[in-house]
Amino acid sequence: MIKYKFGVENKVADILSRIGCLLHTMRVEVIGFDKLNDTYSSCPNFGLIYSELLAGNRLSNVDFILHDGYLF
Repeated sequence: MIKYKFGVENKVADILSRIGCLLHTMRVEVIGFDKLNDTYSSCPNFGLIYSELLAGNRLSNVDFILHDGYLF
């Protein structure tokens, strides 16, 4: 049998109704991530790929993409 519980008594429903607010306010910040794109050009592993993608040559590097200055 289903019994109605007033909002204060129904803790689970109250928390579930607020989860959207919680997810909206969470964010992740990786310290030092903004410095990564400064090192691409001098990187021995990714320097050539980075410079080719900057020049618009995507055909030889189909596994990589530049997005907002970051190499993925």
